[in-house]
Amino acid sequence: MAKRGPAVLLAMILSVVSLVAFSTPAGAVIEDPDVDTFAAYEYRVLPESGAIDVTIRLDVTADKPNEPTGGGSFYEYFFQGYFLAVPSEAEDVVVTDDAGRELTYEVDDSVPGVDVLEITFRRNIFYRQTANVVVSYRLPAGPARSDALTRVNDAYAGFEIWLTPQIEEASVTVITPDGFDNRSTGSEPFLRKPTEAEPGESLFVAEDVDPETYWALASMARDDALTTTEVEIDDHTIEISAWPGDDVWARHVTSNLEEGLPTLIEQVGLPWPIEGDLAIIESYSPYLVGYAGWYDPATDEIEIGDQLDSHLVFHELSHVWFNSELFEQRWITEGLADAFGAAVVESLGEEAEEPGLVSPRDSKALPLNDWTVYGTESETESWSYGASWTVTNAIIDEVGLETLAQAVQAADGDHISYLGEGDPEPGPVRKDWRLYLDLIENHGDVTDDAITDIFTEWVLVDMQLPTLETRAASRARYADLRDAGVTWVPPFGVRDAMSDWRFPAANELMDEANTILDGRDSVLETLAPLDATLPTELEAKFEAAEDDFTETTELLADVTSAADSLGATNQRIERIAGPLQRAGSIGTEYPADLTKAVSAFEDGNLPLATRRSIAIDEDIEQLRTRGAIRIAIVATAVLVIVLVIILLIRRRHRKRRNAMATGVEVPPIANAAFIPPAEWEPPSQAVQQPTQ
Repeated sequence: MAKRGPAVLLAMILSVVSLVAFSTPAGAVIEDPDVDTFAAYEYRVLPESGAIDVTIRLDVTADKPNEPTGGGSFYEYFFQGYFLAVPSEAEDVVVTDDAGRELTYEVDDSVPGVDVLEITFRRNIFYRQTANVVVSYRLPAGPARSDALTRVNDAYAGFEIWLTPQIEEASVTVITPDGFDNRSTGSEPFLRKPTEAEPGESLFVAEDVDPETYWALASMARDDALTTTEVEIDDHTIEISAWPGDDVWARHVTSNLEEGLPTLIEQVGLPWPIEGDLAIIESYSPYLVGYAGWYDPATDEIEIGDQLDSHLVFHELSHVWFNSELFEQRWITEGLADAFGAAVVESLGEEAEEPGLVSPRDSKALPLNDWTVYGTESETESWSYGASWTVTNAIIDEVGLETLAQAVQAADGDHISYLGEGDPEPGPVRKDWRLYLDLIENHGDVTDDAITDIFTEWVLVDMQLPTLETRAASRARYADLRDAGVTWVPPFGVRDAMSDWRFPAANELMDEANTILDGRDSVLETLAPLDATLPTELEAKFEAAEDDFTETTELLADVTSAADSLGATNQRIERIAGPLQRAGSIGTEYPADLTKAVSAFEDGNLPLATRRSIAIDEDIEQLRTRGAIRIAIVATAVLVIVLVIILLIRRRHRKRRNAMATGVEVPPIANAAFIPPAEWEPPSQAVQQPTQ
């Protein structure tokens, strides 16, 4: 909804019954006269004349009894006339009695916008006597974009109904030609009375209303008389319905939609939320309550005044997203609509509007969180609209329009304000100023007090201020936890508590989360020489933990145990030294075996990783024994070989000596080749005899 300005609403001026009472034998002036008044207000819509004919039938009954004064004397009170307020735009005012005879009256126009009729009765009325008065006048309607307060044409009639509050009881009737539907708003509904209507007319009645609290804004529409065109933009159908003959307004709205709606959708960053058609209707009803337009999410209808205002068009279009379903507070949705609407106007090359100059110290200022009721006092409404836009612009100056759009998108998706991957499905969240503040700071990565200072100055009521201090301390701890986690997002339980502003619970959970991160970091130190990573399940359990870290703690204990085992095994492998261990490790592949154990660890198969690690440890424990055996075997083999060689050498020497003794020439041993015992055969005994 967009505010039109502070000077639009007609003042609800209280008419004062100023009656003079005379007594016998003396007279007195009655400051608060005793009369009972019933008034029947009738508003007849005249499209052909462009006017509203108003008739007010008053029944004024004296209710001040005579008062005895003693000695047979008494005061006798009577009433000479009545004061009635009518709009200053009223024309052709006629005052008569019930017989049609004109009554005299004077007009007091000292109050802007109101004429007070000082009506004189044809005769004075005494206790329990009644004066019947009929007041009739015409409310002329103005053309589109005029300053007149009433609009009447073949398709629409809009006007304000206001009653004199001192009247005790009243009824209100609106008569239109057939075909008009009632779209009025007010404290009491109008009911159609088809059986009481004259042929060709429709009758709408609000009976037994209390004039002191009653208000109504008559809005009667005949859709079949509107000039309606359809516009297709990005597969979205929008119906534009203008008053007959006001083609200028229709062209203005159409061109704005065609040129600016795609930009608005892109800037907001959310899908078009309307499944059916959106209707934009030229109307005067919003002006009657001081607004330039409004959006009704129940009917997907936007009513916009007849002014040619591009910012207004996009402001109201923004409300298809920015409404009470997005955020509870009015200042948030109105500020967003103004800011995004202005951004679209600027993108079209037009001069964007700016909020009026307002200050939190203005006389009409109030904490924006206290701005809740539509139709509050006009100057307060105007200040609140300007302040909402001013605050939104200040936020944009800090984080940018894109970040603000991201905050809106998160709120629309029902996400908690502290997001993380793998969170549970989005569910209902509290959509108020706290969510808005969190989303802005989190998506904007705000680490200073810039945004909270804006909220403190403009938005919060006194009782909400201490909460920000508690929040600031918890957010500092949350930032530390996030930094400590590095790639690990803080647990869902922590983020949910922070989003819900349950800071004591969040602090307790953060203590537990920090303990787990300390354990994780210790494990990472153990794994560093192995160039190993943690099982992904540990991070997943940590981030998904809600209000219980038992599963994460148990898994961390298992991970720590397995990591310690791997780390110890790695150290044992690196410490293999000395001849016995080296001899025992011949043929082993400990690095490859350890790699397999680490792979099982990273895959989350902690038992297998531990078994493989233990198997390596047990094998390393056998290295010295196995090495000693291997060395002994080798030494024995070498000794045997040496002994065999010695035996062979000795045998050869023995044979050489034997051959020399018998005259057999034995080749020098130096030229002999070694022949293994199994293949050795004795030399031939044949010798050559000397020649004679």
